[in-house]
Amino acid sequence: MVRTTRRPTSISFSGACRIWWPGCAPWRRSPPPEVRLVPEKFYSVEEANALLPKLKPVLQRIRDTQEALARDKTVAAVREKAAHNGGGLPGRHLSELTRALDRDLRQLQEWGILLRDPGIGLIDFFHQREGETVFLCWKLGETNLEWWHPVNTGIAGREHL
Repeated sequence: MVRTTRRPTSISFSGACRIWWPGCAPWRRSPPPEVRLVPEKFYSVEEANALLPKLKPVLQRIRDTQEALARDKTVAAVREKAAHNGGGLPGRHLSELTRALDRDLRQLQEWGILLRDPGIGLIDFFHQREGETVFLCWKLGETNLEWWHPVNTGIAGREHL
């Protein structure tokens, strides 16, 4: 699990780092100013690779649910403007999708995994490399975890393990 705290940590973020922050604007280039990440788990390459079979369906559900939410919110907005139908089924469906998304995001948080881009299933695992905190980087479609990057570079700074 990744805790959020107001205490400063040794992990800093630059404008190049993007992370998914539930409850905030859809994408922030860095954590909200009052939030710092405190890793509770550092993954080895082997541990991260072993978790991939469990991660793939979670990330696919997140991607699919987000697409459905975007599509359904547009439809719901049109219906609401066209006729005030009191919510009903579309509202319930949106609530179910939102709960499913929250459940999957909480699962990633419990595992201590950072979701960088839900659209492509891009995630980071905290990792120690030569005494430095870095991220192991993986995205849907990749067979194994083979990339890492410093905490302040994001996917553009990925280097092969």
